[in-house]
Amino acid sequence: MESRFEANIPEVILPRRSPDELQTVTREVLMNTQDYQLLSECLEGRDRELCSILPKKMKPLKRVHLLGRYFEASPSKNSYVMVHLLGTEPVAAVIQSIFSHTRQPIAGSPITEKFVKIQIFEPLSPTDSLRDLYRRFPHSGGRLYYNCLSTVCKVIPFDNIFVHFCQTPMMVEEITQECLHVLPLPHT
Repeated sequence: MESRFEANIPEVILPRRSPDELQTVTREVLMNTQDYQLLSECLEGRDRELCSILPKKMKPLKRVHLLGRYFEASPSKNSYVMVHLLGTEPVAAVIQSIFSHTRQPIAGSPITEKFVKIQIFEPLSPTDSLRDLYRRFPHSGGRLYYNCLSTVCKVIPFDNIFVHFCQTPMMVEEITQECLHVLPLPHT
């Protein structure tokens, strides 16, 4: 929220760390090459040019508690989330890892931000999406995906997660692959 509106919101109002993060503070570790590349791609369009060097150190997080919800890496029921990606409608994904990363801008104080590495569920083909009856009710019906994850991973800011979802594997007439009914859970 701070980055979208360029505001400096005090931590008392908008906590940057959850109580779980404070209890499970781990030491920094070096990122593997793939995660470093994914983080670099994530930051490329945002503030990459403002930082002289992107550090390779990160702090892995086991769990994040935010606004009454827990977010954890797979395999956990709290790893199934709907996320916003640039230029797309919300998509269903699984959190593979959560980490905190600090980078130093050329001018100003360090920026610490939480990120998630995700894998997206495969969307239905245009032909199969015509057989998805849940799409008739976009806000309450959910939608179908193929019950398999994309081979591509992405790193996104933690703020791009907006809700958990429940899932039901199913076979749908005239769709040859097993589907997954994804129903976003309401905010409480």
